[in-house]
Amino acid sequence: MAQQHPSVRVNIFNKEYMIRGEADSGYIENLALFVDGKMREVNASAASSSELKVAILASMNIADELHRLKKDHKAALQKLEEKYDQDVSAYKTELRKLSDANAEALERLEEEHKAALTGAWEKKEAQMASLQDEMKRQMESFANELKEQKEKHLEALQQAKEAHLKELASEKQKNESLTAALREELNKQKASFSQELNEQREKHALVLQQTKESLLRELTAEKETAVQKTRSEKDREKQQALELFSQEKEEELTQKESQVEEKIQSIARLIEDKLKEHAA
Repeated sequence: MAQQHPSVRVNIFNKEYMIRGEADSGYIENLALFVDGKMREVNASAASSSELKVAILASMNIADELHRLKKDHKAALQKLEEKYDQDVSAYKTELRKLSDANAEALERLEEEHKAALTGAWEKKEAQMASLQDEMKRQMESFANELKEQKEKHLEALQQAKEAHLKELASEKQKNESLTAALREELNKQKASFSQELNEQREKHALVLQQTKESLLRELTAEKETAVQKTRSEKDREKQQALELFSQEKEEELTQKESQVEEKIQSIARLIEDKLKEHAA
């Protein structure tokens, strides 16, 4: 549904009218004032009492002003178009002149650049040839120097290798002598420890045997003089004491054997460390 615009009350030539339009009320009121003014101008100059005649003459005046404005506007627009065409033509002429001048300048620049490049290229070629000759001489000198250094290095390396081999042979001979001496010493130590161990075992066995015999003699004497009950109790005590003594002696003997064995292993490790140091 189309939007309804409100009506505007206006006064034209002493009469009120209700006018509805798409424009706002202020614009419509200004138009009404303009028409009212035109009608009053016509009425004042014509001195006519006919309201219709005044309205027609006012409309003619308004139409005349509108046509004059349109004519003036058209003339101004035509002048602007002519001025625009003249400016465009002058711009095109100037653009052609600039284009021709740029083409000539570009051609001169290309020729100058080409000549400069040719001279620079020839100069660069001469420099490159000189550099190549210099690099060739330096490479030959470097190759000769490198060859001499390599020969000297190989000779020094060979001498060092021979000296090292001699030193290794001497160290090997020393190590073999030391190894033989250490092994002989180890065998002596083992034999000495074995002999000492056997002697300790014999001594402990003899002491154990003597103790057993002494206890047996005491036990036999006590058995003959003591009461059967007391004898039985003492027998148990003697037997327990004998077993305890035997156990202590066996533990002591085992401990000494362990100490001897640890001492032998310590000497063996010491000999192995010495052998490794000489080998290194």
